[in-house]
Order: sequence, then structure tokens, then C-alpha cells
Amino acid sequence: MFDHGSVSKPLNYEMPGHVPNRPMGDHLVIARLVWPDGEEWRPVRANRWTRTHVMIEWDDHIAWLRAEDVTRALRRDPA
Repeated sequence: MFDHGSVSKPLNYEMPGHVPNRPMGDHLVIARLVWPDGEEWRPVRANRWTRTHVMIEWDDHIAWLRAEDVTRALRRDPA
């Protein structure tokens, strides 16, 4: 894991223009988190979302990320 120092939110944290008032589900997803010392992909829970953003939770953290930074599966191109 990365040493995030005093950074509590990932650099790619971004609030949407509209936030749903209630949880919409509880889905296991994989999120791309960008920190000052690098990037990591980690399993998290998603429970609110908009067309453009997803609210994720892991350990004691909550963050909003752009939908492009959240996925249900990682795929590799056969090279």
C-alpha cells in the first residue's frame, strides 16, 4: 500500500453537481485512487452514484470519483 502521509482524500476526488440523498445499493467495485506518491486500484464499496460520479467507501474513507475511475472488473487486452 501507499504511504499517503496526511492526505485523506485521493487526488482524483471530485464531487458531482448533484448528490443523491439516500444510498442506492451496495456494490463491490474496483476504484482507481490517485495519491501524491502513485496510483492504486483497490476493491471498495459503491453505494451512491450519478451518471458521471460514484461514491465509494473503504476502511474509514469515503470519496466521490468520476465514473471512469470505478469498474466492476479489470480487463486486459490480449497482446
